[in-house]
Amino acid sequence: MPKLDGILETAIHTEDMVRARAFYEGMGWSSGAAPGDDVVFFQTPGCIVALWDRAALAEDSVVADSGGWGGITLACNVRSPEEVETVRLRYHSEPLACRVHVHDDGSIDLELDQAANGVAPGQLACLMRQDRVVGEGTIGEPR
Repeated sequence: MPKLDGILETAIHTEDMVRARAFYEGMGWSSGAAPGDDVVFFQTPGCIVALWDRAALAEDSVVADSGGWGGITLACNVRSPEEVETVRLRYHSEPLACRVHVHDDGSIDLELDQAANGVAPGQLACLMRQDRVVGEGTIGEPR
């Protein structure tokens, strides 16, 4: 099983941003977000917690929210695209060698060294370096 070096961001959905923000601020956390911002970020030691409106988080995560989605996403970021060596597209699949191309808007394209069958929007792509997970993303529509 791949090892996870650390979760650097946890995005949590909320139906009531004002109440959720007050809960975390009541624990002593602070955010620089304005009252009407779509996302409220809290910096904690070693991790960012981000509060999102559920629909906005589903859209950002490229998830069809039919009620079974938990409304939480995790991210583990790398310093450079070169740190990603392979991608795992299914839990029991072999990692595929790849290269990461980052766009100005922060989205990425993966260039695979070999064809992958059955890849579809909404699937999770697990980015790897050796046997460690270094990131994840939800597969969107082909460009």
